[in-house]
Amino acid sequence: MKKPFGGEAPFNAQGVFYAMVHSGRGALRLLLASGLAKKRILLPDYLCKIVLEVMHQYKATCDFYHVKPDLTFDWKQIKGKRYDALYVINYFGQKTKIRPALLQGKTLIIDDVFSPLPEFPKGVGAWVIFNSLRKVMPLAEGALVAANFPLRTEEIKSTAGEFATFKYKAKQIKADYLTLQKGHQQAYLNMFAMAEAKLDTDRGIHIPSLMTLGLLPVQYSNLEKEQKIRQSQYQILDKCLNAYKIDLKPDNFSFYVLKVNCRDSLKEYLAKQGIFLPAHWPVVKGLSNLLYDQILSIPLDSRYSDAQIRMVAYAIRRFFNE
Repeated sequence: MKKPFGGEAPFNAQGVFYAMVHSGRGALRLLLASGLAKKRILLPDYLCKIVLEVMHQYKATCDFYHVKPDLTFDWKQIKGKRYDALYVINYFGQKTKIRPALLQGKTLIIDDVFSPLPEFPKGVGAWVIFNSLRKVMPLAEGALVAANFPLRTEEIKSTAGEFATFKYKAKQIKADYLTLQKGHQQAYLNMFAMAEAKLDTDRGIHIPSLMTLGLLPVQYSNLEKEQKIRQSQYQILDKCLNAYKIDLKPDNFSFYVLKVNCRDSLKEYLAKQGIFLPAHWPVVKGLSNLLYDQILSIPLDSRYSDAQIRMVAYAIRRFFNE
């Protein structure tokens, strides 16, 4: 048969189904609604509490495996457990090493919230992967979902989540405060809190806002440049703080991750100097892992100069030297 030339470009999805929703928790709701509701899910014992809240919303039965201090886990502990789906987290951009032989007849859920470009697994049966763009970009929302089984996209509401409007307003107020010395710090802090409250009370799945869809191509066009800056920042921090880090090998740079026994004291010490670092994650009731009390993360981002990155590193060094 003679192949035609021209016309509409073909597209072969190669058996992968895609969706974009308003948030990481929205992505998790979508994948659970796509055949994993009321199933037995095996999860890591170090995760964000929102994951469990969504699991309970969809009546999943949860069991757990232990995550080690280096953010890896031993596949031997998976053997003998009864589950329908295995949930793994690519912590801070480091890819989980998958063992397909131990996943026969199971669904693999990959939580890749720290990556702007999720990488599909190979050699496994059913799989689904999702990210959270607001974790790695200055967007207020957005999450990509991909699976090799159909997604119930009819569950996605045709309206954007209300929280995104408040989040973008807060981001603009903060930008005006930092660049123009306009307004007050508390104004954007209050707006951010209001946005998060809106997100926490909304249990639906939404499309992203028009603002997010418009900004997305710009963010992806800058991705390579952004990653080079973040890698350089990572190297600056590593020269000063490698004694306190978790030795990760991320494919994408988002945070420099510290593991310290005095995490809360260090966080309080830095806050008094105007340095506010996130702790991933708040303790989850019923789970016991020392990482909840030890992890402190330094964000990597082009909005910070090398001088600011060094300032943070030196402040942390002073804490340990005092």
